Amino acid sequence: MSRYRFFTASTFFAIWAWCLPLITTAQELPSPGIGLLLQSAEVDEIREKVKVEPWSSMLSGIRKRADELVNHWPNDKPLMDQRLESILDLTIEFDAVTKDAATREMAKRLAEQMQTRMTSAAFVYLLTGEKKYAEVAWDVFTTAARANRWGWFTWSGAAMPQIHAGMYARNSAFTVDFIWDALSEQQRRQARDILAEKVVEPYFRLVLHTPAMGLHHLRSKNQGNNVFAGALIGCLVLGDEYPDAKRWLTSYLQTYHWLLTHDIGWAGQGLEAGNLRAGEGIKLYFRGSGVTSAGLLLKGFRDDYLR
Repeated sequence: MSRYRFFTASTFFAIWAWCLPLITTAQELPSPGIGLLLQSAEVDEIREKVKVEPWSSMLSGIRKRADELVNHWPNDKPLMDQRLESILDLTIEFDAVTKDAATREMAKRLAEQMQTRMTSAAFVYLLTGEKKYAEVAWDVFTTAARANRWGWFTWSGAAMPQIHAGMYARNSAFTVDFIWDALSEQQRRQARDILAEKVVEPYFRLVLHTPAMGLHHLRSKNQGNNVFAGALIGCLVLGDEYPDAKRWLTSYLQTYHWLLTHDIGWAGQGLEAGNLRAGEGIKLYFRGSGVTSAGLLLKGFRDDYLR
């Protein structure tokens, strides 16, 4: 009888020891830091969805891009030498940021990884908890932060943030959100500082001071909507306690109100002028848990405009 009890206890502990890594893994799966695109409960739903088609094929495509970054970044990273600090902007397609071919290729490669693979790697980390994806996404993000500007080029003679600035901004904000659990407190502060410097504050400063056409361009149409959306989404990552974040966010909400009332018009007569990409930023504002200020400012017309 005692031998039977010993066997039962031994078997139980053996099974428990075998299952413990699986239990621990399930408990340690990451959650979004702010919840810009996905809340924690929604991530669990997606983890179930991607087990079957068509979602499994979609995840395979995302993972493919993430694995490309994991495999290629060790070769790309050494190329990002002191030349990265010397170029005027990360976007080199439209301006003579530098005439040196090798430097242009370096910037182009970094921009491509940032636009097409960085956030894919961060998303795979969010779903699986595999830290190699968070680590490589973080490395691309912080490497890009060494560049002077993100996505500015001339438009009718004036250099200002364009559609690429919006792409870099949104990708960066979503990346930080997805890999939040993998970051230390120091890295989280660094992430906020990078977004404030490259994304949020420049838009506030330019819209505050830029006259006439530049002001219209930065808030309207294809380019302006992308830039504004990126700045607004980036501001959500900063949170209420970040210095000047409330002031920046209040300004952005006023800009969105202008976009709805003056650019598009009360009857939609200027609808073609306003692409409303900025609407995604406003929607995230009401979904995100990191920002609470100015919520009542939009409450009156939120249901009318944001359905």
